[in-house]
Amino acid sequence: MEDEEYSTPSRPLLRSFLTVAGGYLMTLIGFLGVGLLLLATAFPDSFAILTEADTEKFKEALQNNPADVFPTEFLFILLAINGFVCWIAGYLVARMAPFGSFTHAIFLAIVLFVGFLQWAVGAKDDSLQRMMLLFMGSAPICALLGANFFLKRQPDS
Repeated sequence: MEDEEYSTPSRPLLRSFLTVAGGYLMTLIGFLGVGLLLLATAFPDSFAILTEADTEKFKEALQNNPADVFPTEFLFILLAINGFVCWIAGYLVARMAPFGSFTHAIFLAIVLFVGFLQWAVGAKDDSLQRMMLLFMGSAPICALLGANFFLKRQPDS
């Protein structure tokens, strides 16, 4: 028998990686960008503390009373907005995936879960840690719901 050369399909794999990485970056940019915009417009006192030039003052404010820096209302609004951004990311990842649309969305959900788990473990305050745990649970679910919404609208092949 003749030796056959096997090679991996590099373009679909690269596109696959870029699809999931782009979805993750979209959720991070949405999370941080919308969060900062919301903090600046709706909670200007908290934004002033956050953008304080002296990092020691910020760390002290965060240790003394994290609710001054990140009000509870802000975190719950951000949770809802992040859920929507993750839903859009899941939808777009499923739509742009070169193959296995829902598999890509599952991988995005795993990456989101691990990312928020790292933030939860690194949080110094119990309330911020609990909030990151809420993000850790809601972000992957919303991404999978967005992918499911896309797949439900696909014609059967």
